[in-house]
Amino acid sequence: MANVHIDVSDYLDELSDKELQAELDSRKKYKLQKANALIKFPDAKVAIVEAADFCRANSRVDLGFKLDEIKNDYLEV
Repeated sequence: MANVHIDVSDYLDELSDKELQAELDSRKKYKLQKANALIKFPDAKVAIVEAADFCRANSRVDLGFKLDEIKNDYLEV
């Protein structure tokens, strides 16, 4: 295992404003695509919360935690 330190200024100075803006636009587009893939059904949120609670009640805290992650990552708040 190796630790590597990269000085960001060494690389950012080489990029033009146009290249940086293109990268920012690309990341914004990706985030919008991911946001559009979110599930918008309130019933799905309720089902996942209940399933997570059931898992915790049956000593499966790991599965309950994973369901919480899924709820937070893929369901609209």
